[in-house]
Amino acid sequence: ISLAKVGAPNPVTDGGLLTYTFSVANAGTADLDTVSLTDTDAACDADLTLIGGDDDSNGVLDVGEVWTYDCEVIATAPSPIANTGKVTAALVASAAPVADSALETVHIGGIALTKAGAPNPVAAGDPLVYTFTASNTGAVDLENVSLVDDDPNCNGALVFQGGDADTDGSLDVGELWTWDCTVAAVAPGPMVNTGTVTADLAGLGIPVAAMAGESVDVGAILLTKVGAPDPVDDAAPLTYSFTATNGGTVDLENVVLADSDATCNAALVPTGGDADSDGILDLTEIWTYECVVAGVAPGPMVNTGTITANLIGAGPAVMATADESVEVNPPAPWPSGEPSVRLS
Repeated sequence: ISLAKVGAPNPVTDGGLLTYTFSVANAGTADLDTVSLTDTDAACDADLTLIGGDDDSNGVLDVGEVWTYDCEVIATAPSPIANTGKVTAALVASAAPVADSALETVHIGGIALTKAGAPNPVAAGDPLVYTFTASNTGAVDLENVSLVDDDPNCNGALVFQGGDADTDGSLDVGELWTWDCTVAAVAPGPMVNTGTVTADLAGLGIPVAAMAGESVDVGAILLTKVGAPDPVDDAAPLTYSFTATNGGTVDLENVVLADSDATCNAALVPTGGDADSDGILDLTEIWTYECVVAGVAPGPMVNTGTITANLIGAGPAVMATADESVEVNPPAPWPSGEPSVRLS
């Protein structure tokens, strides 16, 4: 008896479907029965199926017959995959045992991708650099390597940084290729996006691909400012109310509010919002402030509040501004007519 075993495709992609085909032939001059085929790959062994060759359907491997079997498994790195099929039988006439075995080695072609954003967290508006690293996880060189990202700003700014040691354009086994892109961080965050690298097994055209996602938290702060009443009478009290909110996905510390109106700036008073009294502008908190100044004709009274903070943990600074313009009623005119009292 003789056994041949072939795995296809070879090479195969990591995670791809791999089919083993076995050919069992009667290589002698006596018929054989009790034919049994096994494989050292447990998944293949459990899936072995006779697909043809017993022409007279008598269960006997007649002289000249070739029986075929197959099994399907999922190729899994590391490469190579090596396993052995074994066939046993007995001579019909004497029950003498016969056996043969066949080793098959299948190489795996695969690619892996990592993506990291830095800094993380990042302040809104600051540069954010994504770094991509592609590696050959198989035993077959890769060609036609291409990287894209679903963030269009990053995708348009991708730059290959190196790794093609022999400059042959193939991602060889053992090479690490790197790219990066720089984008502006955008609130409110997190910034979640995914890179995808594709390639072909060299000389075979079999495609492989890998994806890598990244999530970057963004720090931001928002400010509103409202003056009331509007319009205000000349010399009458005017109250400015400020509302600060966390516009990102990172808690903020060292929160400071200032105003371009020196009188308001000196009179600023926090009026609430720090629910846990920890001095940190948490994601769900809304902090309020106010100041009271006198209306000044002729108006309008135009000024700007500015709030600054740091991402918690001595992180980078964030800032927001809010303008307000309040109309001022002119002073009331003196009454007409002669005064009731004359001074001499």
